[in-house]
Amino acid sequence: MISATELALLLRGSDRDANLDSLQSLITRGLVTAVIDRDLVVGIRTTSTGGAALRSITLPASKE
Repeated sequence: MISATELALLLRGSDRDANLDSLQSLITRGLVTAVIDRDLVVGIRTTSTGGAALRSITLPASKE
């Protein structure tokens, strides 16, 4: 999960516009969802669709 604090840092940085576009794209495509606690957004979490998309582009875990 990316916490609300980490999101705030992304949205206040010098590349704010690019980060906003990226976050909007992730939400629109259903790859992440907001984590809500007592009517407050406390972060974002990868959905099962987002997890599958990540697994398809990363190397599989090594077997020891």
